[in-house]
Amino acid sequence: MKMKKANCIRIFFACCLVSGCLGLYLKYQLPAGKNGTLTDTEESNYIVQEQETQTDLPSANMDVTYQYIMVAEDGYLTVYLADTQTLYMYTDIRYERLPEKLQKKISQGMKFETLEELYDFLENYSS
Repeated sequence: MKMKKANCIRIFFACCLVSGCLGLYLKYQLPAGKNGTLTDTEESNYIVQEQETQTDLPSANMDVTYQYIMVAEDGYLTVYLADTQTLYMYTDIRYERLPEKLQKKISQGMKFETLEELYDFLENYSS
């Protein structure tokens, strides 16, 4: 009986250690600036690539460096893959509740280079 209890405690602590290490690893997987660290401005704005001036989504055969594009559809934010044809996800974030400057970016198609950038943005603006 004592041996089983001791093994359970060891397994619990091993799981905690692995979880903690994984958490630290994922924390440092954020996109980094030129010097390897994020500035305050980059961190708060989620490093989004420059927006195109057209209001339509770019054509699927364009050479793109981003992986995801966010647009407003039916009053909510929707995310597509870079090909602009493949739906990645619907969100429950209402377009009209966003700041006007952000609405303009989204109306032009807001681009994200990585999944981490996309999820950081969604986490910041979801209720």
